[in-house]
Amino acid sequence: DGYTGTNFNRPGFQQMLEDMEMGYISTIIVKDSSRFGRNYLEVGQYTDYYFPENNIRFIAINDCIDSENGEDELAPFRNVMNEMMARDISRKVRSAHRIRGNMGEPLSQPPYGYMKSPENKKKWIIDTEAAEVVRDIYRMCLDGMGNEAIAGELQRREILIPMAYWQSKGLNRGGKKTQPNPYKWCKTTVQKILCQQEYCGDVINFKTYSKNFKNKTRIDNPVENWKIFKDVHEPIIDRDTWETVQKLTARTK
Repeated sequence: DGYTGTNFNRPGFQQMLEDMEMGYISTIIVKDSSRFGRNYLEVGQYTDYYFPENNIRFIAINDCIDSENGEDELAPFRNVMNEMMARDISRKVRSAHRIRGNMGEPLSQPPYGYMKSPENKKKWIIDTEAAEVVRDIYRMCLDGMGNEAIAGELQRREILIPMAYWQSKGLNRGGKKTQPNPYKWCKTTVQKILCQQEYCGDVINFKTYSKNFKNKTRIDNPVENWKIFKDVHEPIIDRDTWETVQKLTARTK
């Protein structure tokens, strides 16, 4: 769940691949070939070469495919159609994504200090506990403390880092989850908080993009391509303070 069939970097598939290489698996059964994968080149690599070489039987129930019955001449065409379907779905999703983003709907998860409104998931409201930490970070910056010193102070106070804080609230957020010390802030996290314009009450869409539906790596978008909507939600930091902090941090870069 939550992983695209257009690539094979799915945890479940990688575990199955390890089991195949260890010789634990002799048969793979899928509902249809699209459930195995939607990248026709990689699917063909497995079904035409890897499985036969390793004596693995492949069955796709709805497609009436069973490798024990010999080669299926239509399988390559099905694989191409499955990828084309994934491409078409991705195009429609991107189009809807762009329309929502141009209308001012937040496309990203709310940053540390905000949370989604229980009444309207498209709106951000202030998370009182985390917002106070954000205000403290800005106050310390205005007092002349550097990012590393601020991070050290937060660790001394045993303030949970954003990921640990979200986990403590039962929120599943993307990002690194392997930090053994939940209080160990790093200066890059502090720097990110100090430069986020969203704390002024703004929504900023299209900060990143991906090249295509197969490659999910996010790439930074040039600032001129951002879509900025001001004063959409309640600010945590007033705009004058935020702009002052930008000037202070610019000097230290």
